[in-house]
Amino acid sequence: MQPLFWIDDIRHERNHLEANISIDRNHDIFNGHFPNRPIMPGVCMIEMVLHVMQKVTRRPIRLQRISNLKFLSIWIPDKFETVAIELDYTMEGDNVNINNCRIWNNDNVFLKFKGKLNVGN
Repeated sequence: MQPLFWIDDIRHERNHLEANISIDRNHDIFNGHFPNRPIMPGVCMIEMVLHVMQKVTRRPIRLQRISNLKFLSIWIPDKFETVAIELDYTMEGDNVNINNCRIWNNDNVFLKFKGKLNVGN
């Protein structure tokens, strides 16, 4: 199976990062979510955030806690094949505190997220 998304680039400075993500708008996942009216599943958006942080830390990442999660707009794959992830975080030992994260394209914010990730070995 082809990947649903890939990271085009990441800009990382101190505790702030920005990444550009592209998606396969013809991916099989959209056949079931939802037939004839595909939208990006929320769990896939969270997975994108985890993948970006894994690239930055160069270590496995596990979601530990979601303290605030909002889906603000419907992400229609045919309309938005690229998005940006903007993320502010702090490190505490093996934990990454996501202080502010959003997935967006132009004026459309699809997700806002705050939570805690665990960095593995």
